[in-house]
Amino acid sequence: MNTKLTDELNRQIGERLKMRRRTLGLSQRDIGDFLGISFQQVQKYENGTNRLRGDQLLQLAHHLKVTTDLFFNNLTRGVAESQSEFQAKAATTSETQQLLTLFEKIHDIASRNLILDLVKSYSDK
Repeated sequence: MNTKLTDELNRQIGERLKMRRRTLGLSQRDIGDFLGISFQQVQKYENGTNRLRGDQLLQLAHHLKVTTDLFFNNLTRGVAESQSEFQAKAATTSETQQLLTLFEKIHDIASRNLILDLVKSYSDK
């Protein structure tokens, strides 16, 4: 894989880490403490300057309560997606962040599915 594409993939994975970390209200220090590294190293991961190892991605996915798909789904191939386009897709309003935070606190699967169905019904209008 060429260096330019590798750098772009690392940047996109780092952006996804940052987005999820912020959604959960965690600091870079929180992530660093969890991984046993400095917050400066977390900054390098989030900026794509340094690459996260596979075992770190697995640990982070578990800690952030997501699957590893968060880090890998729809990564660009060949042509880099511009940072502003990625940020526009990842940008969330305060209401979206609040909804995600509250939704994650619901542990009953049936209730979660009802809420998803409700949101889907309104999004089709």
